[in-house]
Amino acid sequence: MWNRRKLLTTAGLAAAGLAAGPPRLASAAPPKWGEYPTSAVGSMVPPELQAKKVLEIFMVGGVSPWETFYSVGDPAFGQDAGLFWWTFQEGPDSVAAWHQKCGNTGPLLQPWLQDKTGKLISLGPHLAGLRERKDIIDRTRVLITSHGLTPHDAAIPYTLTGAMLGSPAMAGLGAAVAHHQLATTVGPLAEPGAYVVAPPVQPLPIQPAFAIGGHPSAARPLAIYVSDNTAFSTSLKRESMGVHAAASDALLQNYIQSYKARLVHPGSVTTVRAPAYTDLAHAAAMLGGAKNYADVFAPKFFTAVADSSCAFTAPLSPTKMVLDLAVHLLQRPGATCRHVTAIEIGFGPNPMHYDTHWDHVAGSAVMHNHFWHHLSSLINKPGEANPAKINLNDTMIVINTEFGRTPGTQFKDGQNTGRNHWPQAYTTALIGGPIQKAQAGLRGAIDIYGQPIDAITPTQLRAATLAAMGIYPFEAENFAVGMVPGGNAVAASKWLRDNLLGLS
Repeated sequence: MWNRRKLLTTAGLAAAGLAAGPPRLASAAPPKWGEYPTSAVGSMVPPELQAKKVLEIFMVGGVSPWETFYSVGDPAFGQDAGLFWWTFQEGPDSVAAWHQKCGNTGPLLQPWLQDKTGKLISLGPHLAGLRERKDIIDRTRVLITSHGLTPHDAAIPYTLTGAMLGSPAMAGLGAAVAHHQLATTVGPLAEPGAYVVAPPVQPLPIQPAFAIGGHPSAARPLAIYVSDNTAFSTSLKRESMGVHAAASDALLQNYIQSYKARLVHPGSVTTVRAPAYTDLAHAAAMLGGAKNYADVFAPKFFTAVADSSCAFTAPLSPTKMVLDLAVHLLQRPGATCRHVTAIEIGFGPNPMHYDTHWDHVAGSAVMHNHFWHHLSSLINKPGEANPAKINLNDTMIVINTEFGRTPGTQFKDGQNTGRNHWPQAYTTALIGGPIQKAQAGLRGAIDIYGQPIDAITPTQLRAATLAAMGIYPFEAENFAVGMVPGGNAVAASKWLRDNLLGLS
């Protein structure tokens, strides 16, 4: 399917050719959807560095950078005012106290690097589970990110899609990845091109993760809600239909073929372009193959997993259940999907997930300790080659969230133990894929007022993720060139590759 830009470009080239003389045979077919146009191929991420798959983890609620990826132990950076790292440093619920309660024996701050202003940045105590894996840190690129949306209901759609609330172009990144697969695969897809894996109880709006915007319906990521309930696994076998399943499928195919016949002009043998028919045929094919997914979505992935973190114990860990299924969908034998969004709501006593308006240290310590230890366990160590685990050479992990937390405390309901929303400057991260040791580190900085220095936008993070996969981010259904520095498609593609991904 061609978009308006390709049509006008092709028309212009054709007119120029006719003016010059008799038309010549085209030397190559136009690029398929999601492939880079010839003019921008030189600005692509080299094929050998492209991520074959992406696991995006969206940490719902807004993650604080001050105890994680942007800890600054310099007293000049906020100590007198009790800001940033220097908040919550005393008492039984201090950062140090919870570091110890979580069983961490390492230092509170692990010196990491200098940011572009010369400040020494440390990896904070809430990253203890990650700090144990230098091999992962050496493949991690942290990005100072900024926007101006404070409410969850506006910030979550924007950071999940790169489009503002209400935009008809709003689409989860998985839709673009699946669209590219539809355009470059002969015949129907063997499985959905992308998934969204989420816990069933979700008070905040994560539906944009499987929105499709202008992408075809067949590109919609399949949303799977993971809970302690095996009914979904059982239903895939379609046993309730008994012997009628085959007859029902045959009848549906008969109707589809009748519909298709009506799309052929008399005297022709090909159908006219009809997105509605294509979507219906795709859905019917997926329904007919549902029983093939019974093993993919085995009951074990929908059975409660109990766990403990920092002396907190619960009979069910949404973090483990969601991450285990998300990694399985990418890594299982024969998997063809390339993108999974995992909705991470945390584990612990805080019912507001990473939205720590109260008991910030306790809630964050429990959740991060649990999350980073478990995620690290799902990534192959150097020399390890477990096919069920993530290999960072072919899979990129995106750590995303809707905003950060305020540099100081928030007084709420008689307590002064929380942090409020802070979209002005926060951290997101890319791990693996094109991010090698040379690209690892920190892009941007945060000043003494908590304001960003050389930050990126959520839209640019979305575009860079597509670029890292070798998918052209400036298709009409994706992002406008003007949303990325450069002024034209070639320069913008180069900026994403060289500046944001660090491949210059």
